[in-house]
Formats: sequence, structure tokens, C-alpha cells
Amino acid sequence: YPPVFPALSAIMLWLFPNSEYNAVRIMVTFLAGLVLLLTWFLTNNLNKIARYLIVSNVATNFFFINYATDILSEIPYMLFYLMFLLFIKKIKSSITIAILSGITLGLSLLTRTIGFALLIELLPLTIYLLFQNRANRVKKSHKTQINFLIVILLSAIFGLGWIANLFISSKINTYPTHNGEVRTYIDYA
Repeated sequence: YPPVFPALSAIMLWLFPNSEYNAVRIMVTFLAGLVLLLTWFLTNNLNKIARYLIVSNVATNFFFINYATDILSEIPYMLFYLMFLLFIKKIKSSITIAILSGITLGLSLLTRTIGFALLIELLPLTIYLLFQNRANRVKKSHKTQINFLIVILLSAIFGLGWIANLFISSKINTYPTHNGEVRTYIDYA
């Protein structure tokens, strides 16, 4: 299981040790509220009526309500991905925005494994941006290309770190002995 949702759950269980189920449910509900707030900010180029309709549509969607009331990792994944989208809209402005964008995309990768499909989806866009204004040599374009490469590299580091962890942990095996001890060995095959 990817590590971000269990880490968030562990923080909530540390804060509210008496009620494990309610602590994690409170976290998911709070993050669902943040998802609605980010949806509002992402639609800032629309008029207010359209924004209200979009946010109310998301808030009353059966799946969103189901994910927000059950203890599932879809809401934290959606939160990190919406944060990525919010930052990527402003990627031309600075390297800091590119770094934040890469980190939030990396966190979305580490929340749900479906995020790896998004990383693969971004590769053609990166290639397009790299060769977009090659003939014109526009300075602004190069800054955007470099910023977008930073996003891809940061999220790839997050993703490759998780894949390496899965590979290493699949090679470590444990077995109980006759006296109740647990021995660990590494399978090199």
C-alpha cells in the first residue's frame, strides 16, 4: 500500500488515540473540505455561478460523498492532485512553483498507485514542451520547459523511490522458527 495515506492516518491516530476509526474519518472529511476549496480556486477563471455549480456538483456527487465518509485514500489523492493542478497553472512564474508542483504530484503518486498513470501521461506533454519553441529560442519558453522538467523529475524521484521500496521489500522474507523466533532473510533469486 502506498505510504502517504497510512502516514496521514498515523498522525491522526497519534492526535486522537482514543477513537481510531473516528480520528481517520475526521481526517478524510477535513481533506474533503479542502478538495472543495481547491476546486473553487481552480475554477477562478469562470464566473461565480459556474464556480458554485461546479463545487456543488462535486460536493453532492455520490462517489465524492462515499469517499468522504468512508476511510478511503481517494480523497487525499484528489487533494494532492488538485494541488498539483493549482500549481501547474502557474508554472511559468518561478522554480519554487515548479518544485511545489513536483512535490504535490509526487505525494499524489504515493497516495494511490493510479497516480503512476498520470506520470506516464505527462511524459508526452514534457516532450512537446521541450521542443515547442526550439526554432524561435524564446527565453520564456525555456524557463517553462525547465520548470516542467523539474516537476517531472521530482515526481519521478518520488515514484522510483516507492518502486525501489516495493522491490526491496519483496525480496525480504521472514519465517518463524520452532521456538517462536522470527528470522529474516533476503531472497537473492
